[in-house]
Amino acid sequence: MIKFLNGALFIFLYACFTPFVLFSQCSSPAGFSVYPPLTSSTIAFKWNAVSGATSYQIRYWETQNPGEKTVVDQFGPSPFSLRGLKKSTAYQIQIRSVCNGNYSNWSSSVSATTSNSSGSCGGPANVTANVNGNNVLIKWTSTGIYGLKYRLVGTQDWFVPAGAMNTTGMSFQLNQLLPGSYEARVQKNCSSTSSTPATVYFQIAFPCTTPAPPAITPDVYQATVTLPSTPGVLGYVISYRLAPNGTWIQSSQQNGSSYLISGPLLPSTNYEVMLMSVCTGGNSNFSPITVFTTLPQPITTCLKEKNAGKNMSSHELEAVKAYFNRPSPFSFGEMIGINDGGLIFRSFQNQASNQITQLTRHFRNFHTMDEDFDATLNDYNSNIKPKNTVPEGTPANIGYNKGLYQLYHNTHGFTGITASTEILQYAPQSWKDKIYRESDWSAQGPAGIRLSFKNYTKTFIQHFAPANGNASQLLAANFQVGNELWDYPVKADYQSLLLGARDAFITQYGPKSQGGWKMRLIAGAFQAYRDGNCTGTLRDASNCNNDLLRHDFIGDYLDVAPDQCGLLQDLDAIDCLPYSSNSGTTNWTFPEDPDSETRQIASLAAWLKANRDETNGILTQTSMWSSEFGFDSHTVGEKTQAAYLLRRLFLHSRYHFEKVYIYNAFDATYPGGPGYDGLYGSSGLWRQGKQGVWPSPLVQNNATPKPAWHGLMDLKSRFGQHVFFGVLAENQDVVSILMAKPDSTDPFIVFWSPKATTDANADQNVAVSQAISWQQWLPAGYRLEGDTAQLFAHSENAGWFFDACSGTQCGTAQIKNVRRYPAFVRLVPCNGCLNVTNPGQIAAPAVSSGTPPFDPDVIQNQSHANGGDMTVPVVYQWQSSLDQSLFADIPGGTSATYNPPALNQTTYFRRSARRLNCPDWVHSSSIGITINPSSSCPLISRFERKAHFMSNCNPQGDYYFEIQVDQVNADVTVELDNLPGNGINIPMSLLNGVPFTPGSFQTHVQYIDAQTSRWHIKANNGSSQVLRLYYCWANNYPPVAQSSATNFCNNQIVYCSEAFNDPGSENRNWQGHSVGNWSIWPNPGADQLHLSLGDATAENTIRAGIWSSTGQLMLESWLNTGQIQILNTQAWPAGMYVVTIWLNGVLERKIWVKR
Repeated sequence: MIKFLNGALFIFLYACFTPFVLFSQCSSPAGFSVYPPLTSSTIAFKWNAVSGATSYQIRYWETQNPGEKTVVDQFGPSPFSLRGLKKSTAYQIQIRSVCNGNYSNWSSSVSATTSNSSGSCGGPANVTANVNGNNVLIKWTSTGIYGLKYRLVGTQDWFVPAGAMNTTGMSFQLNQLLPGSYEARVQKNCSSTSSTPATVYFQIAFPCTTPAPPAITPDVYQATVTLPSTPGVLGYVISYRLAPNGTWIQSSQQNGSSYLISGPLLPSTNYEVMLMSVCTGGNSNFSPITVFTTLPQPITTCLKEKNAGKNMSSHELEAVKAYFNRPSPFSFGEMIGINDGGLIFRSFQNQASNQITQLTRHFRNFHTMDEDFDATLNDYNSNIKPKNTVPEGTPANIGYNKGLYQLYHNTHGFTGITASTEILQYAPQSWKDKIYRESDWSAQGPAGIRLSFKNYTKTFIQHFAPANGNASQLLAANFQVGNELWDYPVKADYQSLLLGARDAFITQYGPKSQGGWKMRLIAGAFQAYRDGNCTGTLRDASNCNNDLLRHDFIGDYLDVAPDQCGLLQDLDAIDCLPYSSNSGTTNWTFPEDPDSETRQIASLAAWLKANRDETNGILTQTSMWSSEFGFDSHTVGEKTQAAYLLRRLFLHSRYHFEKVYIYNAFDATYPGGPGYDGLYGSSGLWRQGKQGVWPSPLVQNNATPKPAWHGLMDLKSRFGQHVFFGVLAENQDVVSILMAKPDSTDPFIVFWSPKATTDANADQNVAVSQAISWQQWLPAGYRLEGDTAQLFAHSENAGWFFDACSGTQCGTAQIKNVRRYPAFVRLVPCNGCLNVTNPGQIAAPAVSSGTPPFDPDVIQNQSHANGGDMTVPVVYQWQSSLDQSLFADIPGGTSATYNPPALNQTTYFRRSARRLNCPDWVHSSSIGITINPSSSCPLISRFERKAHFMSNCNPQGDYYFEIQVDQVNADVTVELDNLPGNGINIPMSLLNGVPFTPGSFQTHVQYIDAQTSRWHIKANNGSSQVLRLYYCWANNYPPVAQSSATNFCNNQIVYCSEAFNDPGSENRNWQGHSVGNWSIWPNPGADQLHLSLGDATAENTIRAGIWSSTGQLMLESWLNTGQIQILNTQAWPAGMYVVTIWLNGVLERKIWVKR
């Protein structure tokens, strides 16, 4: 069946098919006239040839039927006979020229009439049309002479293609037709006349083109797909799915202008849509995909389950545990923060540093807002109230607190300061008369309070974290609206405070989505778990049928109106106070006690999980804090305090808490002082000393660290970059977790007995039988490194070892003994081979020292590697090192012996061995070939640090390091230690004044670790060479004197110096701590270590310790002021050691390398 299309479409196609546009440079033929004789079926005519014409066209029609014309293409030369005409019929005829595709005008028509005849002519038989793509074969079954013409249906002019006016065949091929509906006429040409034509219709199909990506109009639960109107397309098939890998859902053929995907779809969800064209001859390919997002669900309530987490059942608790039993995004080092209860840090106003920054740079300051309003505080009624300022809430004395923050941030080095604004109204007033009532903010109710607190927060931002502030001006990192709430203020007023703070953030920084906020917005500390206690100290009205306006359950205080849900979209953290006491009391208990208030931790996690809504962004950017967590050591014992803090810190990480602010940095007073026995009087990590009769946190006033300090420092130094990975055991006998770095490397298991603890039993074995498995979390096979576990430290010494585990198989182990104090065991990769157990012995050449260049003899094999599977061959690999700590493979050094090349600097060699089927190398002891210093060694003439202010770097200034080496006559290496950990700018850096390319930089400067690089000096670069390393936006610049350069040729060590006076150099994003004048030498050394203590110390005697890189205490000694001790290290293995001294109340460390 032929489908007819509209005429307008065919007019367009015909214009493309038979051009009627007249072009220049093509003239109409002159002399066009009828050429006798005329017959009953032919008319002859002639014309004058046109210069440049390539062909001609004739157009003719019956005079009585001018609406139906026929065009004849590419006929013969003049004169020409037009055949196949009807007898006794009058015709009009025109001619035009064709010049290389251009057409002249049609000539004036001439008239001619065919003669009459008595003859007749029978028509063609069985005319058919066979379509093949854009071609059609017209066929008939009768014989004779025939003429053929065709046209698009709906147009007037017929077209006679070349050769079709008078053909003797029984078919004719029409080629390369445009899409559309056609009719063709075939007539028989007899000598007397022409027959009545036979008409046949056929269709040239439009190509079924692939549609463009569809246009989508999304709604909440459905979406409308716009369907294009395309010639030749009958309809479309629509296919959609949930992005990116849902199952495709396909519609039937759709013929309208749009299609509704009714789903129902999910709100705020990505979907994919594609179209397929349906045509007469088949279907197209699917279009490219369009991705669209449905609209968010209209918000009728911001919180889906505002009471989640309250009094959870055991089933609910297990569900929350299972949900968070996966790797945490927050490392232990970043989790640890410290509170300043009692504002004790103000005692450091005249100090250049404080000891707490060794543990953490996260400091939660109780921000006394009334000091922002009053220059001099009097009694409560006399103090200036926010409502007394113009406009309301605008403080005029903010400089005092700002000065403290500048001290804490720019001098002491706290980079993550939280301003926890005090808004709790204690009754009676007991916090130095420093707290406001709700009505003190404004007399205009909640709306007035909101505007007043907006004004306060706006002023705070301008002074403590301005929108265009530099590093030294961004004093506060977090703004917390309220320290703790209890039952003040009422819900509406607190929400006004929180909303006012957000208003100020948006006013000063712009919408959070634009990324310009310089501080994080934190809610005050709520209660996430309540037990229904209505009369005790920790009463909560939310469960007691009382007025729900005054209480501090998070689900009520954050239950904002639907038009304020943006607050919960922008909130960076929620906070809780997981007091370590029995429910409804202030009696300390162990952290895992099911009756403990520390259930707040799991409850807050449950509440956040239940109310976080990815469809509308509510709480999706919100993390969890625990802002006051601690134990009084005078009540539970100092070692127990350490055990409890570590255990609960691990359990915070188990629920993915971002921050845990330990309460407190310092005890409230010195031991036995006023208030020491009160609640939180001895919860500090440090005991306070005394300055006269006053407590003092300064080490020079004999403030001293507690076991908890050492335990947390041990955790931070060993595992600061590790995260919680998963729970291995969690029951009444043992708790064990897996921790590793975020990429799952360097895994450890940690475990402890979750029992009530005393100082007497903290280190006692508790026999258990607990199978554990870590296979589900670690992608590669791991096994226990050994059966021995190590306790976290609770003194300046490393933790003790004890027999704890068994099992050598991959992925599993058995815990046999635990202690109430947490311990850890390393996991190491396991494999299925039996490797060598002894790498064998090597012997240095008989002569193993000389002046450069020194060519040593062969390093001999004393004994081959042995042990393991004796049926598998042993393979060797020689390695070399300049410092005996970083060994590199020697290409080609794979035999049992090795002949070193000529050496210019002292070099160490070792031989590694393994069974062929084992991946791990076992290393022999190293031997050194010493190159004695000589005049041929180059000398480091200077090593300096200079400030620079290059474009695209920190506008407050960055540094470059410049080192000069003279007398270079051989290739040598200089190691640069304690450089900034990031920020190296290679294109800016120079060698002998020539900028580096990435390739040339790697040739000359070798990266060892984040703070160590080696400059490989080439003799052909000159006898005097200068290396300049530029840094941009480095996070930390170590104190200049801690950076050093070591010349491996002669062991010359030069410490960096400031090139000119830069008073701010030590405070640029980093604050070091120096407590005395002590030194170690030689470094590197061998069989002896010299340790000296200078005279400029506050103590006559100090304790020194030397530790292996694995934490083993190798030696402990006491040292007097001015004394030099020579320590015997002959029996120690080569490697890196940490030398520690306890000087002026602060632990100092230096690295010593034994060769």
